[in-house]
Amino acid sequence: MITFVSVNSYYQTNSSGSILASFVDMDFKRTFDQYPVGAEAIVRLEKDFSNSDSVELLQLRTAKLSLSEPFLTVTVGRMDLGHDLSPTEYFGNYLTMGLHRLDGIDVTIPIKFSLALQTLQALKTPPTAFSFFYFPSLLSNTTASYDETQSLFIEQFRVMSSLEKIPFSLQLNVSQSPSRYLLDSTLNRGWAYSVGFSVTPASLMSIYGEYGTQNASQSGTSALTVGLKGEDLFALGPVLFESADIEVQRPMSTSLDNPFTGGNALNPSLASLHQETFFARLQARIEAIFMNFYVTDYVGDYTFARINSLNTALPPGVILGGGNEVL
Repeated sequence: MITFVSVNSYYQTNSSGSILASFVDMDFKRTFDQYPVGAEAIVRLEKDFSNSDSVELLQLRTAKLSLSEPFLTVTVGRMDLGHDLSPTEYFGNYLTMGLHRLDGIDVTIPIKFSLALQTLQALKTPPTAFSFFYFPSLLSNTTASYDETQSLFIEQFRVMSSLEKIPFSLQLNVSQSPSRYLLDSTLNRGWAYSVGFSVTPASLMSIYGEYGTQNASQSGTSALTVGLKGEDLFALGPVLFESADIEVQRPMSTSLDNPFTGGNALNPSLASLHQETFFARLQARIEAIFMNFYVTDYVGDYTFARINSLNTALPPGVILGGGNEVL
């Protein structure tokens, strides 16, 4: 059993107000040994800055059990699939409506092949795999139902390799839901798809992105995210600036009816069109103390967090789910 504990304090300010709080993440992990079974659980305790000793937030962020064989890996439980489905750091994960942590089942079948090319020596892809994901519900516990109306299937083909010594990755994702729960979301009783890519042309820089359509038969549900990441930037005295990211999300089509981008089909006068948004992060370190700085003008588009009483017929206070997270 391996246990990792991190202690964090953060300050966040936005249009809803400001938060000053501390949280502790405890990561418990059983690594694979003579038995091909692993397990991991991450628990978060959080409280705001006050004279109270009580914890305001308790989260079970990850709780999964994995069976790994050379030909098959099966994972069941609560998983963080952020980078499994998309190479983006903040935006993206369009097929899961922006959610990174989900409860479900993941079945991965690794494959190996090599492709001979006339102009190149070889293209080898050891970490290539087919993955199949099943989520009984994408919605929050206040609205979740396990009657298949909120379920989602995702199939993925993933390639991680190098071409002319330039590392790259490609993720092709397709999803389908058996029920039309929300027309402009991936729970649309139809198809949705996304394509993610990452290229590292230099050892300390990578370019990545994701294009996604949350309903293949509905206009106004497509978006593109492109990002740039740099590592080992520079040192300034005792401060080491380790990495920086910047991402831009752009809608590929517009619709005044899509509630996940500010639309309102019931009252068009209240509707708004989604605009380009950005996210930036800078990570610095002083010895064992890490500092992260974030800035974004994002309002939650293409995620469940965008839903509110102004753009849907849902009763006020109904929470469908979260949006993109930085912590």
